[in-house]
Amino acid sequence: MELLGFSRSQDGLYGEISATLPPGAAATIPVEVIL
Repeated sequence: MELLGFSRSQDGLYGEISATLPPGAAATIPVEVIL
């Protein structure tokens, strides 16, 4: 897994997780982390 394009904002930390799923399918999952 890779962490892509994380940035800080007033509301928390936003970014995307890039996951490679067998058999080679790719998924990009938006992630919101409230700190």
